[in-house]
Amino acid sequence: MEDEIDTTDGSRRRKRPEGVKFTELELNIIRMICEELTTEEIAKKLNLTNRTVVNHRQKLLVKTGSKSSLGIVTYAIKNKIYTDI
Repeated sequence: MEDEIDTTDGSRRRKRPEGVKFTELELNIIRMICEELTTEEIAKKLNLTNRTVVNHRQKLLVKTGSKSSLGIVTYAIKNKIYTDI
């Protein structure tokens, strides 16, 4: 696939998009994911529905080229979105 790259171990993974822009809401959600908040906790803090947070998580997976929340956290740390470590 065009949006995947080969890794040194022969597996394939999604490319991390360059120059990705995030909204303030997405940045807040990323930071809360990094702080290990659940979907329900994020929804409550941001006054959103659980479904809205789930939708944002899915968009963040695509934007960061990640397969899981761990990938979002890794992306956030590498790109200095989350620095409270």
